[in-house]
Amino acid sequence: MFGSIEISIPALAGATYLAEQDIYLAITTSQSTKGDTKIVKRSYVAAMADFLIIELSVTGDSVDVETKLWAATGRGSTQELGSSDGIPGYEGVLQ
Repeated sequence: MFGSIEISIPALAGATYLAEQDIYLAITTSQSTKGDTKIVKRSYVAAMADFLIIELSVTGDSVDVETKLWAATGRGSTQELGSSDGIPGYEGVLQ
């Protein structure tokens, strides 16, 4: 395993969930709904580069979102804590 990202939205505990994958376009779309709040997550994977893009959108009440990123170390990979536009996060290089 190279690593993982965990997206936690505590306000949606017990929500209904639907996930669909478009294998050809490499897009996964999931919807979580609880009451008047609906979250749509879209994940895109690049075929020719090491990119993962995750798009979140919400309708209804605003929610808090927590993320955790874990990148594997070793075998030439590196990981360091940094920030982009004041947003803390990790930057890793997998080899």
